[in-house]
Amino acid sequence: MLGPAEKALADPGSARFRETLVGLAKNGVWVHVCRSIAEDLRRAEEFAQLGFTLEYARDAFVRYALEGAAVVSF
Repeated sequence: MLGPAEKALADPGSARFRETLVGLAKNGVWVHVCRSIAEDLRRAEEFAQLGFTLEYARDAFVRYALEGAAVVSF
């Protein structure tokens, strides 16, 4: 997840959104967040402890292309 969606993870007003993603991660669904944004928000360690995978977007986009992803959405 990138940009505003990731910033919402740190917003107390988006608790339901955050809880949903934490629940997905706890149940084995991969939740990827942009490491750069997490670091800018000073939340990288917190997001990792919640079970989210931190990955630089530039690396993720290359991986998506190599894996043959059909849709990348912002």
